[in-house]
Amino acid sequence: ATNQGVMQIYTVDTTAGAATAEKVAQGGVVDNLASLLTVLKSLNS
Repeated sequence: ATNQGVMQIYTVDTTAGAATAEKVAQGGVVDNLASLLTVLKSLNS
């Protein structure tokens, strides 16, 4: 379910999704969650 949500975000905002994917590739779960929250906030604003 989480992965589907993330993929939807990538589809909605490719630039933010790509930035998040890059961070995911580089690193930690905490950073991944922080990036995901940032993307969600940007979509809601």
